Amino acid sequence: MRKKLLMAGVLFLLIFQACSSNEDLSTGQNSSTKTTQKNVLRTARSDSGTLSDYVSTQLSIQSEIKNLLDNEKDADFSLIQSGIDRVKTVEELESLYNSAKIGKSRELISMYEKMNDNSLAFRESNADFYSKYTEEERTRMLTNEIDLQLNYKETNDAVDGRRNCQSAFVTAGNRCMRNYAIEIGGSVLVGVFTGGVGGVIAGGMATTHMIVCNSDAETDYRSCVRSGGIR
Repeated sequence: MRKKLLMAGVLFLLIFQACSSNEDLSTGQNSSTKTTQKNVLRTARSDSGTLSDYVSTQLSIQSEIKNLLDNEKDADFSLIQSGIDRVKTVEELESLYNSAKIGKSRELISMYEKMNDNSLAFRESNADFYSKYTEEERTRMLTNEIDLQLNYKETNDAVDGRRNCQSAFVTAGNRCMRNYAIEIGGSVLVGVFTGGVGGVIAGGMATTHMIVCNSDAETDYRSCVRSGGIR
């Protein structure tokens, strides 16, 4: 399941990159040395306050989405997972959610629209983000900002030779939200947007990946406890 999730996220970014193949957003900067990378990140932190604002807004909306879904006790998430790839319109997405017994499908779609609008606003008001930095540098900057705001870092789950199941579960949950934010930010990294409908569908797909990721984390937690790990 994790391999499928990773591949889905990679394909998502490749689709956006293919759309931008004729647009040169790079300045040809050489980011091969650690010194250059550190300088870029240091500069980015000092002059890209809007990137921080962008990430903060996205994470806030994502948290609302997760809270909404956590309260959908009767939802059939397996149905969403099996049908999301066939969705081409907002109406089809809403129909899928209704079939899966999502009670607040319209609110959920509205949140996708807000995330897409936030990405578009960032792109239109931050030309320097694309002219000053390569795509690799933009990816690093976005990921670092997400990690910073989520306070995300990998932890050692071993305690006295036994796995700490709760710690591993928390780390996995944070990783799911991190990957969710990175996938949603894919359009910002390459500076290409598919419009309102495309942005909503992309939001729905990324949310499905997040749901699967959290489901895997819960499964791993129960397996860890059964095998004698620390709750």
